[in-house]
Formats: sequence, C-alpha cells, structure tokens
Amino acid sequence: MDPGQVHVDLGAGTASLQVDDLRLFDYFNIPNSLFRTMSPAKERAIVSFNLDWIGPVTNQSSITNADHQFKGRFLTNRARMEWSAHRADGFRFVSDPEASSTSVFSEIGRDRNGVFFAANTKDEDSAS
Repeated sequence: MDPGQVHVDLGAGTASLQVDDLRLFDYFNIPNSLFRTMSPAKERAIVSFNLDWIGPVTNQSSITNADHQFKGRFLTNRARMEWSAHRADGFRFVSDPEASSTSVFSEIGRDRNGVFFAANTKDEDSAS
C-alpha cells in the first residue's frame, strides 16, 4: 500500500484509510481460512474500501510498560466504512454507503515497542 493512502491526525482524533483494488484471497469463512476444509480452499479476489475514524473522541489513554518495552497513546472515537469485493467467478459485494455505518467501538493511536521503545523520537502525547 502507498503511505499516501493513510492519514492520521491524533490531535483531532481522526484518521482515514483508502484502499483501491487490493488483490487478495477469499477463503469464504474463518474455519476454512484456518484449516482449509473446503475445496477449493480459496479464490482470488479484489477489494476496495474507505475507512474513516471520526470524532468526537470519547476516551483517551496512555500506557507505558517498561518491562514489556511498550508505550502508547490511544483515542476512542467512532468509525465508518464502505467497501466492495469481487471475484472472477462473478461474486460481487458492495456495502451500503459509508454515511450509513454505525460504530460499536473504534480506536486509533500510536505506540512504540521493542527496539523502538527507547528511541529518542517525538513524544506520543503530542499531536501529529
């Protein structure tokens, strides 16, 4: 994916991701994706989607765990999405428009972990 497809503004509590014509495999269902119980086990597919994390921010949390080398700042907000998929066999799905989405839970944030935990970088608590 092109980094230009992702936009994040933690200060505003928003983010967006737009993906067009991503080629992947359709495994039909979760058990088959894990255990390959069907034949054929997969088919090539193409998906496109728009995903927006939008305000208002309803919760903010910061976590630091030096023992596990993890630090992060996370914002709870709302998300909305629209997507479509199609396969060569003619199967096609198109969701309702993004504006009709409802959100049960969504969260965006920034974290540092592992070798990046101690890196001297811009503080996660600042807006970006």
